[in-house]
Amino acid sequence: MEPSFSNTNKSELQNQLRVERALQDKYLKEFSSMADELNHLIDGTTPSHIETYDYLDTVDTESGRSLEEEKKLTNFFYKLKSDLQKLYREIVENPKYLNEIRDSTIIRDNID
Repeated sequence: MEPSFSNTNKSELQNQLRVERALQDKYLKEFSSMADELNHLIDGTTPSHIETYDYLDTVDTESGRSLEEEKKLTNFFYKLKSDLQKLYREIVENPKYLNEIRDSTIIRDNID
């Protein structure tokens, strides 16, 4: 017995949702790892171990969001990660930025 058209569409939609959630997970992990690297760069420290992040228990869980909403969220996470990559590159390529950030971090830490 062949699957019905509606079951095929539902299966395709579920597959697309899984892909979007997997991309979101990937981008969030990359963002978090890069944020850790940036913190170590600013602090002048070396990480003692590599942090790992698991944001989604599984990409198969039901989020309750539509495919369009998932795509928007995926794009947001990608942009977040890309912006941090750009900032990281600028700091690495321009040591004066690193000193400015370190100076502002010291001031901010003293306020807390």
